[in-house]
Amino acid sequence: MGSGNGFPGGWASTFAAMSDMSNTSALERANQRESQRRAEIALRESERRFRSVFESATDAIVLADENGIISSWNRSAQAIFGYTEGELLGKPLTVLMPPRYRGRHGEGLSRYRNGAGEGPVIGRTLELHGLRKDGTEFPIELSVAVWQTAAGPHFSGIIRDITQRKRAEEELKSSYEQLRELSMRLETVRENERASIAHEIQEELGQALSTMRMDLDWLGKRIASPHASPDALKQRLVAMSNLVDSAIARARRIAADLRPGILDELGLGAALEWQARSFQERTLIRCHVVVDTRETIDRTTSAHLFRIAQECLAHVARHSGAHTVEVSLRAENGTIHLGVQDDGAGTPERLFQTSSSLGVLGIRERARLMGGEARIETRPSGGAGIIVSVPRDGAPNGAGEPLATDQRNEPGGIG
Repeated sequence: MGSGNGFPGGWASTFAAMSDMSNTSALERANQRESQRRAEIALRESERRFRSVFESATDAIVLADENGIISSWNRSAQAIFGYTEGELLGKPLTVLMPPRYRGRHGEGLSRYRNGAGEGPVIGRTLELHGLRKDGTEFPIELSVAVWQTAAGPHFSGIIRDITQRKRAEEELKSSYEQLRELSMRLETVRENERASIAHEIQEELGQALSTMRMDLDWLGKRIASPHASPDALKQRLVAMSNLVDSAIARARRIAADLRPGILDELGLGAALEWQARSFQERTLIRCHVVVDTRETIDRTTSAHLFRIAQECLAHVARHSGAHTVEVSLRAENGTIHLGVQDDGAGTPERLFQTSSSLGVLGIRERARLMGGEARIETRPSGGAGIIVSVPRDGAPNGAGEPLATDQRNEPGGIG
């Protein structure tokens, strides 16, 4: 029986169902297109984020396929290795490696392709060496990862240039060795000083006191004798007086070697002039002192600067071959400057970087102890100088009185 629209009832229901299915299919297709569009937008956004991170990374990033062929690398990699952007694309990773690594690299790739696993490199951070375009090697820190793609496995390497870190480590190690040697040298100086003082006390002051004791015994016996000669007693008293004067002079000399009294009584300028006269008498090298400050320098800083001057003069006497030397002391902008300059062969800057001259190393460490610095200046006309600059306000806490340098066997101090 037909329906009101002229179609059989069965046909009408069939057409309605087909219309619903058509509408559903169109909606599904629209949803699929929208989902695909959103996925493509998300993919492009993800790629932009990846590219932004990839290019802005401070470490070098290198990407390669399963055969070790470079497929991409960032700007930091270009800067570190010295290549332009297109020079390495499609080239093997081995161009970035010193020759000694290339054989093991090829073996590792073969093992991975043959299913032997990731090996000892992937997933670890290693310290190796890279090879720049100009052929120079440099230390690197390398981290390698692997990921799977439809085209096969790919590798990423994050590479950090650790040249500065290695240099800092070497400098720290060298500084430690220098300080260790300096500590040993200072201990030797201390022991030599003790031995020298003990010898002088025993051999000079001890002998003088023993002689005086015998003279006192002699006087005691002669005074008690009714036959004592006044002239003989007078002569012995004169000899004893001379012996006492000599012992006093020796005691003062020992004390001056340990710490000159003039340093505490008249200040650093006067002590430097005294040291210059003593240096000139011992070495026959003309020594001139210029003091261009009237400021009071605290006791600890004065003592350290005085010892530095001694060590500088010792270095001049032993190494420079100079004929004249000038010691200067001045104050400027809250800083005390001590300079020792000569007309000899000079002092190379490398001595501040090595332990070949522990005296020069000691100068640098004394300056650091006071919160200052020591540097070497050369003159175009010849000669060189060591300039020490320290704060005027005094040494930092912990920078106590310096150890007296052992000058008895060397002209002017420790070289």
